[in-house]
Amino acid sequence: MRWFSAYFVLLPPVCGVAGLLGHRILDTGGYWTIVLYVAVWVVVIWVATKLWARFIPAKASWILGAIEWAGLFCLALTGRLS
Repeated sequence: MRWFSAYFVLLPPVCGVAGLLGHRILDTGGYWTIVLYVAVWVVVIWVATKLWARFIPAKASWILGAIEWAGLFCLALTGRLS
């Protein structure tokens, strides 16, 4: 349960940062560059999820995740994510 709640709260910010930092790599990189970039971020989210699940209770993760996903939903509805 703790792993899923950690993943629930960490997925949007990690994917957002990966997208922002890798915008140029994802646009102009070759196949292996993109594979390596995605593999690095998979390891990053795995380690972050493992650490988060170890130290943060599941209830706190669900509360933070609900706030975060609600905020992202509101930003998506108003068109401010693009």
